[in-house]
Amino acid sequence: MFTFSTRAAKLSLLPVTTLAAAAYAANRGRDVGYMDALSECPSADSETLQNWSGTHSSDFVKVYSPPSLSALKTLVASTADKIRCVGSGLSPNGLSFPSSSTTCVNLSELNTVLGLENDVVEVEAGMTVHDLLAELAKEGLTLPVLASISEQTMGGFVNVSAHGTGLGIGPIDAFVQSFKIVTPDFGVLELSRSDSGYQKKLFDLILVGLGCFGVVYSYKIKVVPKYNLLQKQFVLTREEAVRDMESLKRDYKHMRMMWVPYEDCVVVVASNSSDGSELPKLGVEGDPLQPMRELLKEKGSLDGKLVDGLGMGELRDELLNLDVLNPEWVKKVNAAEARFWKKNSGFVYDSNSKLLNFDCGGQQHVLELCFETTAGGATQGADAEFMLQLLNAIESEGLPAPGPIEQRWSAGSSATMSPAHGEGGDFCWVGGIMYLTTEDAGIRNKITSTFSGTYTDLMLKVGKAFGAKTHWAKREKGSVEAEEFNRIRKLLDPEGRCGNEWTTEVFGF
Repeated sequence: MFTFSTRAAKLSLLPVTTLAAAAYAANRGRDVGYMDALSECPSADSETLQNWSGTHSSDFVKVYSPPSLSALKTLVASTADKIRCVGSGLSPNGLSFPSSSTTCVNLSELNTVLGLENDVVEVEAGMTVHDLLAELAKEGLTLPVLASISEQTMGGFVNVSAHGTGLGIGPIDAFVQSFKIVTPDFGVLELSRSDSGYQKKLFDLILVGLGCFGVVYSYKIKVVPKYNLLQKQFVLTREEAVRDMESLKRDYKHMRMMWVPYEDCVVVVASNSSDGSELPKLGVEGDPLQPMRELLKEKGSLDGKLVDGLGMGELRDELLNLDVLNPEWVKKVNAAEARFWKKNSGFVYDSNSKLLNFDCGGQQHVLELCFETTAGGATQGADAEFMLQLLNAIESEGLPAPGPIEQRWSAGSSATMSPAHGEGGDFCWVGGIMYLTTEDAGIRNKITSTFSGTYTDLMLKVGKAFGAKTHWAKREKGSVEAEEFNRIRKLLDPEGRCGNEWTTEVFGF
């Protein structure tokens, strides 16, 4: 059992009567009449929902898209079914997907900026990160943290404590000032970071709520002036990466490392704000994709012209697909990828939204662990030591592990359920990956078995010594200890209507 525990994360057990009083206080004038009827919510019957990687699906559910807060309140209050909110379906583990006989809520109609004042934007939870960035850009503003993908909704972005990379920059939940959530038993709650006492505890606990407390309607989030970045990409050896890691992550506003298994190759992508007044030579020389194209033309059967038109992620998928579970072949693919990264070194200058959003590759299984590197007894260098232990375990086991294993950093969050819970600390995030390179069900099942078995077990074993916690959107198995989380769930949703099979397995409720 891989249990969830954090430094100072567990709340003192609060009396249910006190919690109820706090919830009532957070309810800003619940509308008991409900003027809207369910008929006002556009719906579709028997939808088949599938996540982006095609690893999870949900059939035979009714999907409602409420057009207003009032309609959302009606829906949550009136349905006798379980109820689950689904956004863009990007989570690798299908975290948001409903079980059978569940009313599915999609907030695509609730996608508006409600207000902007004093560098705080109020946005409906159904708006995508991409669309919010476009609206903020009109005002010369941007979000303070961006994950690699911008298609997720703001509700999903916050509810799983999504993160970018950069010391001093917390996950997105660290910048939420308040939010409104529609709960089954207490109607609309409005919780704020400025609340005190038990209401503040509710704010911290429900903020990263994984959809278990109800449906979030809107957030107020701090924003920052839009900025451009000068990004430097280069390759280090493992020894150099360990030596320079501490200085690199502190010298750059944003920095991530990508480690290639079986290769002495660590790709560094580092960037700082720049006004563009003094720029080095931009771009790269030659064709960085040549090593991967040559290998595919030599070993594959695709037409040469087609190969020449493929991008890096597509080339990697096609190469791996030739023998995806053969460690010796995967090593050759990784070697070609390492040569690509070395040729692809150089500088890029662009907006933060374009450089911090990047291609994550094709369909995939991914497990991401988070651990604190500077507090709670950890010593400086824990992030480097973790990577060395992980790579040694992978290579000793002979796993067919493709590249890259991505390493990022963040500050902490006050949100109780954030994997980076703990304000004032520095946190490291590490993601292992295997690509689903084919539609062949038999091979996909074998890839899934290898990743969810040996690879996942290996990562969790290494992570245990570092107190690592799993990114919620990437946890496929294992229960967690979350007593206070369940206590508040039973208060706000006593019948467990907002859960699904995943929450039942993980939290036992």
